[in-house]
Amino acid sequence: MKEDSKPVCKRCATCCRKGGPALHGQDKLLVMEGHLPLDRLFTIRPAEPVLDNVTGRIIFPDSDIVKIKAASFSSACLFLEPASNTCSIYDQRPLECRVLECWQPEGLASIYNRNRLSRKDILMPKNPCLWNLVTEHQSRCDYSEVARLARLWLEGDKTGPAAALLEIMRYDTSLRQTCSREGGIAEAMLDFLFGLPLSVTIARFGLQLARSRKGKYFLITCRQHK
Repeated sequence: MKEDSKPVCKRCATCCRKGGPALHGQDKLLVMEGHLPLDRLFTIRPAEPVLDNVTGRIIFPDSDIVKIKAASFSSACLFLEPASNTCSIYDQRPLECRVLECWQPEGLASIYNRNRLSRKDILMPKNPCLWNLVTEHQSRCDYSEVARLARLWLEGDKTGPAAALLEIMRYDTSLRQTCSREGGIAEAMLDFLFGLPLSVTIARFGLQLARSRKGKYFLITCRQHK
């Protein structure tokens, strides 16, 4: 009687099509050596509500989660070659990709929340100016404060919270534009430095940005929350 053969990867790329991996301390060298350029990464910021692919639940991380971006108009990892189901950086793939065995998820689960790579790990000490921008943005656009203000707005207090939220969103937009237009920072790198724009993520709090015919911005209830 033949022994059952050990499971092997069938190269179906299902895992790759579910999104790019989060990075860990062991992946820092891949970033520093340019195998994972900053313009191919984005940051989930502390307290940002996000769907956890492993648990299937909304989580509010207490630290940065730096991830590889998805391809345009897709949820697939940016480095997936869809025609051949291959990874374009296979020899330099991050820890989560090396550990993941879809038939045996315990390996990924054991390292998933441990030693995550942060923006500070990547930027300091070589790029203190960029790190200062990141810390200033984090202070002015704290997701804990955004959540508090959004909750007040949804509970009926429309004036004060709306003005404060719009100011936070204006700052977020202005900083991105200044960095890109005047600071010479590639626009594709902004999602790593500052996370996704608040004009996009505000929907996760039940709100969305609208504009009047006169060009004035205001907040309305997000459609899916009505």
